[in-house]
Amino acid sequence: MTLSHIAILTLSTLTLSAGEADFVVATTKAQMKKYLAPSVLQATKVQPKNIEKKADGWRIVFAKQVVGDLRLSFRVTTATTPLIVHYGESAQEADPQVNWDLGWCWKQIDTGVLTPQETVFDTTTMKPPKRAFGNPRRRAFSHVSVVVDPAQVELVEAEATLRHFALPKQGSFACNDAAMNRIWDISQHTTRLCMQQFYEDGVKRDQMLWQGDAVVGYLCNVLLFADHELCRKSLAMLAMKQRGDGFIPPPSEGFATYHDDWLNSLRDFYLHSGDGAGAREFWPIARLALDWTMTKHHGNGLVDLKGDGWWSTANWSQVWRRNTVVAGRELARAVGDKETETRCAAYLEKADPILMQVKDLNRYETAAYVLGDLFSPAEGRRRFQELAQRKNLQPERVGYAKMWIWMAMMRCGLIDESLADMRTWYKDMLDTGSSTAWELGDLIQTRTKPPLSFATSRCHIWSAGPAYCLPRFVLGVEPVQPGFTEVRIRPQLGALQWAEGTIPTVAGEIRLRWERADNTRLRGRIQLPLGIRGRLELPGQNRELSPGENVVE
Repeated sequence: MTLSHIAILTLSTLTLSAGEADFVVATTKAQMKKYLAPSVLQATKVQPKNIEKKADGWRIVFAKQVVGDLRLSFRVTTATTPLIVHYGESAQEADPQVNWDLGWCWKQIDTGVLTPQETVFDTTTMKPPKRAFGNPRRRAFSHVSVVVDPAQVELVEAEATLRHFALPKQGSFACNDAAMNRIWDISQHTTRLCMQQFYEDGVKRDQMLWQGDAVVGYLCNVLLFADHELCRKSLAMLAMKQRGDGFIPPPSEGFATYHDDWLNSLRDFYLHSGDGAGAREFWPIARLALDWTMTKHHGNGLVDLKGDGWWSTANWSQVWRRNTVVAGRELARAVGDKETETRCAAYLEKADPILMQVKDLNRYETAAYVLGDLFSPAEGRRRFQELAQRKNLQPERVGYAKMWIWMAMMRCGLIDESLADMRTWYKDMLDTGSSTAWELGDLIQTRTKPPLSFATSRCHIWSAGPAYCLPRFVLGVEPVQPGFTEVRIRPQLGALQWAEGTIPTVAGEIRLRWERADNTRLRGRIQLPLGIRGRLELPGQNRELSPGENVVE
């Protein structure tokens, strides 16, 4: 039985007239405006790792990708000399000899926002007394090609300014696996760069606020930087677009489940920040959004059974929306809305038996069942292991899918299998020396002929999942009460010999180090700040943890 033949029964709509609903939306949107002021971005000067002179100018390489500004200083010896500056998230993208296929980016160019040339490079003319160049718009780059006659113009100095949302706190992760450390670093740098005026999906191409990317980005940020203001601002920006029927539209049609990810982000915001007042402030928007999730997909009480295209399936979309109702029930309970909590419970009572009849799930769909507690960890483990034996199993291309799959597999105790999957998916990024996570894990289809598409995004926040998964499941830190006032510590090293890290919270840093004592036991140290209660859960050792240092033997 597949979901293509199932229509989940829906419940009655909220007891609001159309006029009352419009008033609630308008009033709440007016309150949201206070969060929309431009943020002051943190600025850091960055020096190039290497500058190489070529016959046609210079090649500039930075150790890590930069989002922000480039400033070049020259010594000009001729009256007029043309200058072209190519930017790239890779060496190939910055190669002036490459004829890029701009792909669907042409749609943006057709609007008149950018010309084809502006999308790929900047042009200017150097002539005395002009001695400097600065990019006229924000750029994302790790490689730069400066095309100019080196006999007429000499490059004297190059410097970049990295700009991103101000992040005073910094978490850490390290283990004995060098590849995993690099994957974590790629993920944390990607998260940092994509935190701009809002959670950007990709810093070069879209530069848009997509709900699906933002829900991943916030989770990655939580265990890295413990920032909650940018999530609040992003939630408010999306709330401003809510329609009268409750739907929160994504930037482009065809991604309807992103509406649900706004609700999931609000639930995650409340859990990790502990901001009950903020959750209550957003609740009128959330309540109408939840109504759409349960009743308004097609305006006839049926849910969308087609999936959202290349990154999702019908089965996954259906279960994800059911899981969103679970998030809505949690929020309703937190704000004291018993009517909505009851409606959610009734919806789940009808939906869950239908969903449990679905057969032949792939890994992505299985992950949604595990994360929604429709499958127990033991059942999820069995299904993931069975799927691993299939010869025709298609690998997942997108980082968004990988985030939820790794979370679900780790929840099922499949740590080694998850880490192995991470090594495979990030292999091309590691091999090419990328400092950021790519939108797709298979951008390099072959070693000799990679795709020449400027539409490729090589710094995409939905692919930064290890920044969350490694501290959450390997170090084992999970908030049990909102705002990390109570945590559960349940480490899973798998085959790793040791792992350590720090997790910033509103109360202070949680510090952990785990080592393998033998094949069956772990030993370690846990330091909790004042204001956080903890509980350790290890085989044969469950105990309460106190603020300060806790030794585990």
